[in-house]
Amino acid sequence: MPNVVQYDVTFTVPEGERHHYAQFEALTGYMPREFQSFWTFRPSTGELQPLDDGPGEQEFPVVFSNAQGTHVMGVYSPDQPSAGYEKAGYGRWRFEQEQVVKWNCVFRVRDPQGVPPGAYPYRLFVVVGTRDDVRRSLTALVAKPAGD
Repeated sequence: MPNVVQYDVTFTVPEGERHHYAQFEALTGYMPREFQSFWTFRPSTGELQPLDDGPGEQEFPVVFSNAQGTHVMGVYSPDQPSAGYEKAGYGRWRFEQEQVVKWNCVFRVRDPQGVPPGAYPYRLFVVVGTRDDVRRSLTALVAKPAGD
């Protein structure tokens, strides 16, 4: 899909680290305040629904648009949700003073025995276009089998 950017990121926890919790902010988009409309994409229905500006995270992919819906960006990861964090992962914020908005995609690992060392890879997709372009592309991405 020409309006979709695949983004692969890997975080490495080195040997000898002694943490019980890791939080990986895999991708973040800071955008101008003109992207004033926040939406959440519902994979089960393929719909975009209005989303308050939080701040904070919720479980569904986030989409930001200008008021007219002609300039839109969303993020989706087939690797969401993180185990134990099924109601989080996609964040949104509005920073009035700085005149920007922010979306992100966050992954978490918690292990009472310690987060195992090694690689933690994640795949994300950034989708741009009109509101309808983004909705259609997100629907297609969700329908794809993992690894395609």
